[in-house]
Parts: sequence; C-alpha cells; structure tokens
Amino acid sequence: FDDLLLGAPDDDKYDAAFAWYEGAAYAFYAPGSGPARQYAEDAGTVIEDDDPLSGFGQSTLAADLDGDGRAEAVVGATNEDSGAGRIWVFSL
Repeated sequence: FDDLLLGAPDDDKYDAAFAWYEGAAYAFYAPGSGPARQYAEDAGTVIEDDDPLSGFGQSTLAADLDGDGRAEAVVGATNEDSGAGRIWVFSL
C-alpha cells in the first residue's frame, strides 16, 4: 500500500470512570518489502491530542497543500472548541 493516514478518535482512554477518549492520528509509510499487516506501534508518526472528547482524528486527509511535493496531514476534531470543531495541518 501507499502511505496511509489513519484517524482514531477513540484511541486513548482518558478516564475509565467517565469513558472519555483522547484521539490520535497514525501515519503509516509504505512498507516496501516489509509485511503488509501493520499495527499502531508500527506507525511512522503518531499525532495525539490531549483534549478529552474532542473527536481528534474523526476526519483525516493527506494531501500536498503547499505544492512542495510532500503531503501534509490534516486532522479534524469535530467536538473541539465546544462543538465548533477545528482542523490542524501537520508536516510529516
């Protein structure tokens, strides 16, 4: 497969009593000759959020936004800022 950006909005349990989750996004890079099966610990880059219930990772996009030939990671959090939502752009 080519490089893959995967969102995991329920990734990290923040408080077991309240079931709050902090999200994450994982960038997996093409394995070349390696195994096709990948696990979270195999991710080349992990982007995490520390805001419980924000929905970080609910939406993801990998695209060359600035025309430099390299894809940027765009990660959305639908519940950030009291439900207004927010996106972040990261260089990978």
